[in-house]
Amino acid sequence: MVRWYLRNWYYASVVVAAVTVAVLAIWWADFGVIQRLMLVQYALINLHFFEEFGFPGGFPMLANKLELHSDKPSHHPLNQASVAFGNNWFAVFVYLPAIIWSECIWMPLGVSLFGFLELGMHSVVFNRMMRHWHNGGLWTSIGMATASVIFLAYGYQGGLIPWLAYIPALSWPVLNYLVVFSWLMGKVWDNPDTKYPFTDTEMSRFGKWTHRAVVIQQAHGVDVNSHTHGPSNGGTIEGAR
Repeated sequence: MVRWYLRNWYYASVVVAAVTVAVLAIWWADFGVIQRLMLVQYALINLHFFEEFGFPGGFPMLANKLELHSDKPSHHPLNQASVAFGNNWFAVFVYLPAIIWSECIWMPLGVSLFGFLELGMHSVVFNRMMRHWHNGGLWTSIGMATASVIFLAYGYQGGLIPWLAYIPALSWPVLNYLVVFSWLMGKVWDNPDTKYPFTDTEMSRFGKWTHRAVVIQQAHGVDVNSHTHGPSNGGTIEGAR
């Protein structure tokens, strides 16, 4: 059961997104504007997981090979277990509280700021790595950033966002990011001999452009196999993403 979930968790995320949209549609009148926007963000982050790993996918190869130059990209630094845990952790501890306690304005503000970060990573950073205009995660990151703009417009129009709210709004997502993606996923769980490697199918998604980018990196003298060790050589991983 555990192995099945780890291989299909991003398909389960689509179900979570669908249920979230259904809840929003059925009980629309019972939610405030900010809660509605946070429900949209929660649905989008779950769809984002599917876009990165399911369709069009390609994130395992992008992160492990292009970004972190793993000698064994199907196994480390990221693997099926670490991405399932890390991404769901972020959804539960950063996104869900912003729905439940939406009156604590720094929580939805933090989610909104993270939406801009996702857009920057997928529209600029990863596209430059890929040498391509598109990568798995781009469209949902555009959706998240759009919801973020609406939130900020609503918040500032209503005078709901004090400047001091930016301190915890930035601190909480960054803390979770550092603990989960940089420390746990990038170091503690970086295991070249993991029992939960990505499948050949997962590694081949969006493969044409990923492999092309690897060839270009090699042509420019980049050692695409420089990450050869486990926990002692972990790196920083965008993940959600």
